[in-house]
Amino acid sequence: MKKQSLNIRSTLKPKVELTKQPKQIRKIEDDISEIHHSRKKEMEDYFRTTIYLPKTLHTELKVYVAQNKGLSIKEFITEAVREKLGKYIY
Repeated sequence: MKKQSLNIRSTLKPKVELTKQPKQIRKIEDDISEIHHSRKKEMEDYFRTTIYLPKTLHTELKVYVAQNKGLSIKEFITEAVREKLGKYIY
């Protein structure tokens, strides 16, 4: 029985031609612009602020919102401030 010599080329599969899909750059740019525009419009009624919390209080806050599904820290703090001020402005 004769030994067959193996080389790397013999282990490769034959080349397969890839079909080129036309890029729809204009549509992609329009979609991205729409996403950013709608997000900006949504945020026009908000003001961003930064607060510093003690580490232990921040940890308790994260645990609380994690246990209350669907509640974010932003939503929790917004509702807490509204409650404290006695106003529900939407």
